[in-house]
Amino acid sequence: MKERLDVLKSALGVVVFLFAALGGYLLDVSPPDTQDTFNANFPTGLAQFVALLLFLLAGVWFRNQLQTSPDPRRLLRRWTLFSGVLVGLALVSGMAYYYYFGEYVVYHPAWELRLVRGELIDTALEICREDHKVGHACELYLLQEYFTFDQVVNHFLWTKSSVTTAKFILLGSYLAFIISLSGALFCLIELGLTALPAAPPKA
Repeated sequence: MKERLDVLKSALGVVVFLFAALGGYLLDVSPPDTQDTFNANFPTGLAQFVALLLFLLAGVWFRNQLQTSPDPRRLLRRWTLFSGVLVGLALVSGMAYYYYFGEYVVYHPAWELRLVRGELIDTALEICREDHKVGHACELYLLQEYFTFDQVVNHFLWTKSSVTTAKFILLGSYLAFIISLSGALFCLIELGLTALPAAPPKA
Protein backbone atom coordinates (compact mmCIF):
# COMPACT_ATOMS: atom_id res chain seq x y z
CA MET A 1 0.00 0.00 0.00
CA LYS A 2 2.84 2.36 0.89
CA GLU A 3 4.48 1.69 -2.48
CA ARG A 4 1.32 2.68 -4.31
CA LEU A 5 0.98 5.84 -2.27
CA ASP A 6 4.57 6.72 -3.14
CA VAL A 7 3.81 6.21 -6.82
CA LEU A 8 0.71 8.39 -6.54
CA LYS A 9 2.71 11.15 -4.81
CA SER A 10 5.42 10.98 -7.46
CA ALA A 11 2.93 11.04 -10.35
CA LEU A 12 0.96 13.91 -8.84
CA GLY A 13 4.19 15.75 -8.10
CA VAL A 14 5.32 15.59 -11.73
CA VAL A 15 1.93 16.66 -13.11
CA VAL A 16 1.54 19.50 -10.60
CA PHE A 17 5.13 20.71 -11.11
CA LEU A 18 4.99 20.60 -14.90
CA PHE A 19 1.62 22.32 -15.27
CA ALA A 20 2.23 24.79 -12.45
CA ALA A 21 5.68 25.81 -13.67
CA LEU A 22 4.78 25.79 -17.38
CA GLY A 23 1.00 26.07 -17.20
CA GLY A 24 0.86 29.48 -18.85
CA TYR A 25 3.18 28.41 -21.65
CA LEU A 26 1.42 25.08 -22.22
CA LEU A 27 -1.93 26.85 -22.41
CA ASP A 28 -0.58 29.51 -24.78
CA VAL A 29 0.71 26.90 -27.22
CA SER A 30 -2.28 24.56 -26.90
CA PRO A 31 -4.37 24.01 -30.05
CA PRO A 32 -6.87 26.87 -30.51
CA ASP A 33 -10.51 26.13 -31.11
CA THR A 34 -12.22 29.48 -31.30
CA GLN A 35 -14.38 28.41 -34.25
CA ASP A 36 -16.57 26.30 -31.96
CA THR A 37 -17.86 26.45 -28.40
CA PHE A 38 -15.13 23.91 -27.61
CA ASN A 39 -13.25 24.88 -24.44
CA ALA A 40 -9.74 26.08 -25.27
CA ASN A 41 -8.47 24.56 -21.99
CA PHE A 42 -9.54 21.06 -23.03
CA PRO A 43 -6.24 19.94 -24.65
CA THR A 44 -4.19 20.94 -21.60
CA GLY A 45 -6.65 19.35 -19.18
CA LEU A 46 -6.80 16.16 -21.23
CA ALA A 47 -3.00 15.97 -21.26
CA GLN A 48 -2.96 16.28 -17.46
CA PHE A 49 -5.41 13.43 -16.88
CA VAL A 50 -3.90 11.11 -19.48
CA ALA A 51 -0.40 11.73 -18.16
CA LEU A 52 -1.47 11.05 -14.59
CA LEU A 53 -3.18 7.76 -15.48
CA LEU A 54 -0.19 6.57 -17.50
CA PHE A 55 2.22 7.50 -14.72
CA LEU A 56 0.20 5.59 -12.14
CA LEU A 57 0.12 2.46 -14.30
CA ALA A 58 3.81 2.67 -15.16
CA GLY A 59 4.83 3.51 -11.60
CA VAL A 60 2.91 0.61 -10.02
CA TRP A 61 4.33 -1.79 -12.61
CA PHE A 62 7.87 -0.52 -12.04
CA ARG A 63 7.69 -0.83 -8.26
CA ASN A 64 6.15 -4.32 -8.47
CA GLN A 65 8.78 -5.49 -10.96
CA LEU A 66 11.55 -4.02 -8.83
CA GLN A 67 10.42 -6.09 -5.84
CA THR A 68 9.94 -9.35 -7.73
CA SER A 69 12.67 -9.18 -10.38
CA PRO A 70 15.60 -11.57 -9.91
CA ASP A 71 17.87 -8.88 -11.40
CA PRO A 72 16.64 -5.44 -10.24
CA ARG A 73 19.76 -3.70 -11.52
CA ARG A 74 18.92 -4.84 -15.05
CA LEU A 75 15.41 -3.50 -14.59
CA LEU A 76 16.83 -0.12 -13.53
CA ARG A 77 19.02 -0.04 -16.63
CA ARG A 78 15.99 -0.72 -18.80
CA TRP A 79 14.02 1.98 -16.99
CA THR A 80 16.89 4.41 -17.61
CA LEU A 81 16.89 3.48 -21.30
CA PHE A 82 13.12 4.00 -21.42
CA SER A 83 13.60 7.45 -19.86
CA GLY A 84 16.07 8.32 -22.61
CA VAL A 85 13.62 7.15 -25.26
CA LEU A 86 10.93 9.41 -23.78
CA VAL A 87 13.34 12.37 -23.85
CA GLY A 88 13.94 11.67 -27.54
CA LEU A 89 10.20 11.37 -28.18
CA ALA A 90 9.62 14.67 -26.40
CA LEU A 91 12.12 16.39 -28.70
CA VAL A 92 10.69 14.82 -31.87
CA SER A 93 7.05 15.40 -30.92
CA GLY A 94 7.85 18.95 -29.82
CA MET A 95 9.37 19.74 -33.22
CA ALA A 96 6.45 18.02 -34.96
CA TYR A 97 3.93 20.07 -32.99
CA TYR A 98 5.86 23.26 -33.74
CA TYR A 99 5.61 22.43 -37.46
CA TYR A 100 1.91 21.55 -37.33
CA PHE A 101 1.15 24.65 -35.29
CA GLY A 102 2.73 26.85 -37.96
CA GLU A 103 1.02 24.88 -40.72
CA TYR A 104 -2.53 24.83 -39.35
CA VAL A 105 -2.85 27.93 -37.16
CA VAL A 106 -3.32 31.47 -38.43
CA TYR A 107 -3.46 34.59 -36.25
CA HIS A 108 -5.96 37.34 -37.00
CA PRO A 109 -4.54 40.58 -35.54
CA ALA A 110 -7.79 42.54 -35.73
CA TRP A 111 -9.75 39.84 -33.87
CA GLU A 112 -6.76 38.96 -31.67
CA LEU A 113 -7.60 35.29 -32.20
CA ARG A 114 -5.83 32.18 -33.40
CA LEU A 115 -7.81 30.18 -35.94
CA VAL A 116 -7.35 26.62 -37.15
CA ARG A 117 -7.04 26.72 -40.91
CA GLY A 118 -8.06 24.08 -43.43
CA GLU A 119 -8.61 23.83 -47.17
CA LEU A 120 -10.15 26.90 -48.77
CA ILE A 121 -13.60 26.45 -50.28
CA ASP A 122 -14.00 26.98 -54.02
CA THR A 123 -15.53 30.45 -53.63
CA ALA A 124 -12.57 31.63 -51.54
CA LEU A 125 -10.08 30.17 -54.04
CA GLU A 126 -11.84 32.00 -56.89
CA ILE A 127 -11.55 35.32 -55.03
CA CYS A 128 -7.83 34.70 -54.51
CA ARG A 129 -7.30 33.92 -58.20
CA GLU A 130 -9.15 37.05 -59.26
CA ASP A 131 -7.18 39.22 -56.83
CA HIS A 132 -3.86 37.47 -57.56
CA LYS A 133 -3.30 36.23 -54.02
CA VAL A 134 -1.64 32.91 -53.21
CA GLY A 135 -0.80 30.78 -50.15
CA HIS A 136 -1.13 32.09 -46.62
CA ALA A 137 -1.22 35.65 -47.94
CA CYS A 138 -4.46 34.72 -49.66
CA GLU A 139 -6.01 33.53 -46.37
CA LEU A 140 -4.97 36.67 -44.49
CA TYR A 141 -6.32 38.79 -47.33
CA LEU A 142 -9.68 36.98 -47.26
CA LEU A 143 -9.91 37.23 -43.47
CA GLN A 144 -9.20 40.95 -43.47
CA GLU A 145 -11.20 41.98 -46.53
CA TYR A 146 -14.03 39.51 -47.15
CA PHE A 147 -15.01 37.21 -44.30
CA THR A 148 -16.47 37.98 -40.88
CA PHE A 149 -15.90 35.91 -37.78
CA ASP A 150 -19.38 34.37 -38.02
CA GLN A 151 -18.70 33.31 -41.59
CA VAL A 152 -15.43 31.66 -40.57
CA VAL A 153 -17.20 29.85 -37.73
CA ASN A 154 -19.83 28.58 -40.17
CA HIS A 155 -17.15 27.29 -42.57
CA PHE A 156 -17.59 29.79 -45.39
CA LEU A 157 -13.79 30.11 -45.67
CA TRP A 158 -12.35 26.66 -44.93
CA THR A 159 -14.11 23.32 -45.41
CA LYS A 160 -15.45 21.79 -42.23
CA SER A 161 -13.81 18.39 -42.80
CA SER A 162 -10.35 19.89 -43.35
CA VAL A 163 -10.60 22.04 -40.21
CA THR A 164 -11.68 19.00 -38.19
CA THR A 165 -8.71 17.01 -39.52
CA ALA A 166 -6.34 19.84 -38.66
CA LYS A 167 -7.73 19.98 -35.11
CA PHE A 168 -7.14 16.26 -34.58
CA ILE A 169 -3.58 16.53 -35.92
CA LEU A 170 -2.87 19.44 -33.58
CA LEU A 171 -4.44 17.71 -30.59
CA GLY A 172 -2.62 14.43 -31.22
CA SER A 173 0.80 16.03 -31.64
CA TYR A 174 0.22 18.27 -28.61
CA LEU A 175 -0.70 15.29 -26.41
CA ALA A 176 2.30 13.34 -27.67
CA PHE A 177 4.60 16.24 -26.78
CA ILE A 178 3.18 16.88 -23.30
CA ILE A 179 2.89 13.21 -22.30
CA SER A 180 6.38 12.26 -23.49
CA LEU A 181 7.91 15.30 -21.80
CA SER A 182 6.18 14.74 -18.48
CA GLY A 183 6.76 10.97 -18.81
CA ALA A 184 10.49 11.52 -19.11
CA LEU A 185 10.43 13.68 -15.97
CA PHE A 186 8.43 11.05 -14.09
CA CYS A 187 10.77 8.20 -15.05
CA LEU A 188 13.84 10.20 -14.06
CA ILE A 189 12.28 11.14 -10.72
CA GLU A 190 11.40 7.49 -10.07
CA LEU A 191 15.01 6.56 -10.76
CA GLY A 192 16.23 9.22 -8.36
CA LEU A 193 13.88 8.02 -5.61
CA THR A 194 14.70 4.32 -6.08
CA ALA A 195 17.56 2.99 -4.00
CA LEU A 196 19.91 0.69 -5.87
CA PRO A 197 19.76 -2.84 -4.47
CA ALA A 198 22.84 -4.16 -2.78
CA ALA A 199 25.15 -6.22 -4.93
CA PRO A 200 25.05 -9.96 -4.20
CA PRO A 201 27.96 -11.19 -2.04
CA LYS A 202 30.83 -12.79 -3.92
CA ALA A 203 31.20 -16.53 -3.51
